[in-house]
Amino acid sequence: MLINLWPRRLGLLLLCTVAALPSRAQDDRAVQRVLFIGNSYVYYNNLPELVEAIAAELDGPLLQTEAHTHGGFTLQAHLDDGHVEELLKRGDPDGEPWTAVILQEQSSLGGRGRNGVLAEPDEFFAAVMQLDTLIEAAGSEVHLYMTWAKERIPGQTDALARAYTDAGEMTGASVAPVGLAWARVRKERPNLGLYQSDGSHPSELGSYLAACVIYSQLTGRSAEGAPSVITGSPWRNGAAGRAAVQAATENVITLVSLDPDDARYLQRVAWEVVEDYRLSKAGAR
Repeated sequence: MLINLWPRRLGLLLLCTVAALPSRAQDDRAVQRVLFIGNSYVYYNNLPELVEAIAAELDGPLLQTEAHTHGGFTLQAHLDDGHVEELLKRGDPDGEPWTAVILQEQSSLGGRGRNGVLAEPDEFFAAVMQLDTLIEAAGSEVHLYMTWAKERIPGQTDALARAYTDAGEMTGASVAPVGLAWARVRKERPNLGLYQSDGSHPSELGSYLAACVIYSQLTGRSAEGAPSVITGSPWRNGAAGRAAVQAATENVITLVSLDPDDARYLQRVAWEVVEDYRLSKAGAR
């Protein structure tokens, strides 16, 4: 069971900055401190805490995670709100620098209000390059969280993958190919419902798959053997802010509860896609 100890300094930030830092018994494993910057694709089902819980149960490094999220925000909007530099300067709740910062662009590459149509990636590229400069100056690694196609527009997968891959090549950032893993599961096991009813946001299965991909990308290890049931702190009604902080201090809920066979399948797909993507990039050099 994961119990959040909310950081002492976050109350001085935004109500939209939410932490997920569970207490643990003494553990001599290496620790990676990971900050997520994104929107609802991060806070649905508390993705950072899923990643952290997976790491806690496996033999690799521990991952201590926090998230700075606003619903529907683009990366440029995160730059414009003026808090990214403060988060990077402050570091984690103990004042330690972030090992890695994970960037998630709005699901249509910033194309809000356009019926799910992807925007041209120029603004995405510009925001990633600005953020990459800030993050590297803070001594942290940059990772890009590749998002998935809308349920009714599966053809978006290639364009999204290309945009994130290009952004990674422009900056040297690593890419967590969540969208490619998502497409593979939809092809192989279409009965596994990765989406919420809106055809965009992740179900428990979808968030679990994303967590496995991000874990494998961060650690270079498979998530195979991770638990299929994870408890933790909720984001109430899918919204970050004061309600989320209050909820997290009041109770612990089941974040995901999957069939063990489904969980093992998602773990395996996540690892294979991460490795295939890494090898494809190595072969392109």
